Amino acid sequence: TQLQPHFLFNTLHATITLLDEDTLSAEDMLLKLSELLRAFLEDYDGQEIPLRRELELLDLYLGIQQRRFKDRLTTRIYVSPEAMQAAVPSLVLQPIVENAIRHGIGEHVGEDCIEVDCRREGDAMCIDVRNRNSTLDGQRRVAGHGIGLSNTRLRMRELYGDDASLRLDLIVPRRVACRLRLPFRELDDDVL
Repeated sequence: TQLQPHFLFNTLHATITLLDEDTLSAEDMLLKLSELLRAFLEDYDGQEIPLRRELELLDLYLGIQQRRFKDRLTTRIYVSPEAMQAAVPSLVLQPIVENAIRHGIGEHVGEDCIEVDCRREGDAMCIDVRNRNSTLDGQRRVAGHGIGLSNTRLRMRELYGDDASLRLDLIVPRRVACRLRLPFRELDDDVL
C-alpha cells in the first residue's frame, strides 16, 4: 500500500496556499497528513485491521481533502454496528476514495458527495464507495480501473483468493460505485 505522489503534491500545494489565508487550517492539514503518513509507514505488512481503525485512517484522509476542496466536497459514512470489528485489508479505502474524488470533483465542475457504506451481508463484508459527480467513460469501463484499484484487487486476491471481489458500477445518470466484497470475520484490536 502506498500513497500516490500526486496526493502528496496536491496536499502540500494546498497547505502552502492556505498558509497565507488560513494558518490554522494549514496547520490542521499538516497534522492530518503527518498522522496519515505515520499510518502508511507502520508495519501492517499488507495485513488486515479492524474496519473501525480503517475508518479512523480514512477520516484523516477525508479531512485533508475537505480542506482542499472546501464546500465543493461532502462525505457521508454509513456503518452497521456489527461491521465495526470486521477484518479489512489495511489502508484499503484510501485509494478507492482517492479515485472517487479524482474522477468526480477532480474532473468535473460542481459539488460532489462521497458516500462510504459498510455492512455485513451474511458471510460477506460489503463496502460501497460512491460519488455523485462522475461517469465511467469507455476507457475506464474497458480497462477495469486504474493503478490504485488494480493494486487493491491484487491485495484482496492475495488475502482472500476468489472469496473477494471489487467492481465498478455506473449508477445513472452521474454516479459511480466501487463495490468490495470480502469474507466476513471479526478482528480484535489486539492484533495491532
